[in-house]
Amino acid sequence: MDKRPSIDLNAKRWKRLEDLVWSSAQRTPTAIAIDRPPALGEVEEARQVITYADLEGRAKSLALSLYKILRSRVTRAQYSIGSEQVIAIAMKRDQIDSYIALLSVLEAGAAYLILDESFPLLRAQEMINDAQVVAVICDEAAMQRWAAVTLEAELIAYSSLII
Repeated sequence: MDKRPSIDLNAKRWKRLEDLVWSSAQRTPTAIAIDRPPALGEVEEARQVITYADLEGRAKSLALSLYKILRSRVTRAQYSIGSEQVIAIAMKRDQIDSYIALLSVLEAGAAYLILDESFPLLRAQEMINDAQVVAVICDEAAMQRWAAVTLEAELIAYSSLII
């Protein structure tokens, strides 16, 4: 006789990253979700802290803005946000805003592609084209860097998504 526990293959065992964050926001809204300490040489005031409730609110708001901007700027059906779309994020990783952008892309139903600022532009451009990226969310520095590059993807300033 087999003594192994039965496994329900239909049970939802895996949760999406954004679902785990939203669940934490419901359970412990005032708990710290991200605590970015100051870098070497920075003063203590440079520390960035965000609670789960704030993270959820900002990411969901950003996702809605992202969806609206892409729907209004691009008319081709292939550029609507969906489960088979990729949105690149070209932001400094040590900022809380980059995490908010990542969660907003997931909340919008798309996949994300991180573009590190150390990548040569040609390499990053190849990655964008290979992944068929529909939009690139940029901070100010990345926006200036990408301004001279011809892309098929829509460049979107992170600051334009903030409500």
